[in-house]
Formats: sequence, structure tokens, C-alpha cells
Amino acid sequence: MNPRLISVLLAAAFLLPGGCQMFRLPKLPKSIKDPATRVVAVESVEVGPDAMRAEVVVALTNPNDEPLPLTEARYTLEIAGLGTYKGQTTPNAVVPAEGEITLRLPAAIAGSGPSIGMGYNVGGSIQYFPPGELRHITYDVGVPLPSATFSGKGAVIASTRPAIAPQSAENEPASEARDETDQADTSNEPAP
Repeated sequence: MNPRLISVLLAAAFLLPGGCQMFRLPKLPKSIKDPATRVVAVESVEVGPDAMRAEVVVALTNPNDEPLPLTEARYTLEIAGLGTYKGQTTPNAVVPAEGEITLRLPAAIAGSGPSIGMGYNVGGSIQYFPPGELRHITYDVGVPLPSATFSGKGAVIASTRPAIAPQSAENEPASEARDETDQADTSNEPAP
């Protein structure tokens, strides 16, 4: 039999309905829009004698009817008079379908002095994993993921997270009266 005829017959068997189901073509993805981004603030979290910790607060809004898992954030934060931080982190978050989330991206800048009220300039990108089987295949062979960019300028503000007081023995509630047999013997006298 002619090898060319065999090739044509095999191709037809795979492409015709009811043919071999072993090779299933992935569904083509629907059009996915980038999430909208907005820099909400840069918050001063902690100021030490040699450095300051800050958080870049970014809101992401997903206009799609599919959730978008976030895979990586790359960003640069510059605070006037203190310095620049270039960061990369894995957000470990998902922007819900037709929903919004707020990310807090960490930063640390060497320098001392007050940071509240100082000017900042921030910019970066957040990669996301769009839905669809074809996207998984292309990712596996090294095609880069899409990303949404963000940028903003403003003045550093104090952290809006509530402060958590450390627990100490003085802050613990008073316990009920204790049985003396529960307390350890700290005397140096030998037991009778």
C-alpha cells in the first residue's frame, strides 16, 4: 500500500468525529482582558535605625468571568531621600471572577529617618495565569505569561493595619486559684 495513502487515512481517522480520542485538541481560549490595577498607597510598616519596611498596596479588578491566579509581582519602589527597592514576590492570590483583591507587596529600604509624608514613585507588573488548556501547554514550553502593569506617585502614609500587641504574662487573664500540688517546689530544703 502507498505510504502517502496511509498517512492521509490516519490523519482522517484522527480528525473525523468518532476517530481516535487519544489526541484531543485543546479548546481555544476566549479573549481574556488584563486585570485593572491601581496603586492605593505605600505604607510605612516599620522604621528602624538603619532601614524602613514598607508595603506597596495595589488593588486589582478582574473584568473577566474567570478567576485569574497571580503568579509573580516585580516592582520598583523609590522613596525620596531614602533610596530604591527592587522586588520580586509570589503573591499566592487569585483575583476572583468579576471581583477585586488588594495585594500588599513588601519592600525594605536602607536609610534612617522618618518616612511618613515622603514622596514615593512605584511601578511594576503582576503576572497572571489565564484560563484554558492551551495556555497551560504554551506555559510548559516557555511562553511568558501575560501581566498587568501598575504605577503611582504620592506620599508615604502610616500603615493602616491594626497594631497587634504582644502577649505577655501581665496581659493574660488571671487564672482561677491553683491547687498547691500543681506548683513546682522551688525550695532548697529536702522533701520529708
